[in-house]
This record gives sequence, structure tokens and C-alpha cells, in this order.
Amino acid sequence: MDPARQVAEFGPLWRFTTRWAVYVQIQRQPQVAARFRELEDLAAELDDREQIFTVTSELGHILDDAFEAIGLRKP
Repeated sequence: MDPARQVAEFGPLWRFTTRWAVYVQIQRQPQVAARFRELEDLAAELDDREQIFTVTSELGHILDDAFEAIGLRKP
């Protein structure tokens, strides 16, 4: 099997394990996890673009912190 194909086969596994590690990192911090869920729910309900931007920005910061904590940069 050529090396390019081997790498391509690990792509889905890499994405899954990265997402799982980020999820676990957030869940390890109960207050952060609660805030993350609250923001997700709020983002789904909002109609105002400015409020949506504010909420999703905070979600992004939480994700950035989790990626950094596991030693990765957010894609």
C-alpha cells in the first residue's frame, strides 16, 4: 500500500480522536462544560446576528482553550 493511501485511511480516526479529546477536555471542567452547553442552547435560539456572534465567539474561545490544553491548534 502506498504511503499516501495509508495516511488517508488514518484521517477519519485522527479527526475522531481529536474531537473526542477536545470534548473530554471540556467535560473535565464542570463549569466550562455547563457554560458550553448553555451557549450552544442559546445560539440555537437567537435571531440577532450580533448576539449570535457574541455567543459563538465565546464558544470558539472555549474550543480554542481545549485544543491548546491537549497540545493542538484549532483547525
